[in-house]
Amino acid sequence: MERMTTQTKIIVATAAALAVVDIAVRAFLPARTIIIHEGNSNANVLTVQQLRIVDNAGNVKMDMKVNSNGDPGLLMFDSTGTERLQLDTFQNIPSLILMDQDENRRVYFGMQGDSGEGLHTNYSAEEAVTHERHDD
Repeated sequence: MERMTTQTKIIVATAAALAVVDIAVRAFLPARTIIIHEGNSNANVLTVQQLRIVDNAGNVKMDMKVNSNGDPGLLMFDSTGTERLQLDTFQNIPSLILMDQDENRRVYFGMQGDSGEGLHTNYSAEEAVTHERHDD
C-alpha cells in the first residue's frame, strides 16, 4: 500500500475534523428548532460574530469566531476545558492543529505560504510547541 501524500493527509485530517464538528454539534445542541424571522419572512442566514457551543454545565466545548485580524477559526475543547483542536486560516494559511493535554502543538497540517504546498509536522513531547491561539 502506498504512503499518503502530504496533501492527502491534510484532506483526510480536515474531513475527520469536520466529521467531529458535525458529531459535536449534533450531540451538544438541544433537541429543538429555533425559527428566526426577519421582518415578515423567514431568514435563511444567521449572522453572528461568534458561536459558542457549551455542554449542559455551560462549559465551552467549541468556539467558532473571526478574530480581530479577520481570520476565521474553530477551537474545540476536551472534557477538562483544554483546547485540543484548532482549525483556522490564520494569516491566510489554512491549518489544522492538534494539541496535547498541556495545549502544546503536537500535530500541524497546513500549507506552506502562498505556494499551496502541503505541510505536515508531528512534534514529539520534547519538542511540542506552544501554539498561537486564535484569539483577538
